Amino acid sequence: MKSGNNIILKNTLMLAYRVCDEFDASEVVQNSDGSFTVTVTWPEDEWVYATILSYGEFITVLEPEHIRAIIKEKSQKIAEKYL
Repeated sequence: MKSGNNIILKNTLMLAYRVCDEFDASEVVQNSDGSFTVTVTWPEDEWVYATILSYGEFITVLEPEHIRAIIKEKSQKIAEKYL
């Protein structure tokens, strides 16, 4: 099994139900603006990227930087299909 990376995500309040359903309470901090910061340790693979992308515009990868870059690249490729 691959070792995991700590991944820090910021989710908007719009998807609070998913945060509650998909993450353990110990992984979640609610911010003063109502958003959530989630810290998970996941092995890095296509499932991780697809899961992050499934949150659409309602998520931001805060760390690590290389996953931010991968999500940005994948998002741009998706957008290009609709231009």
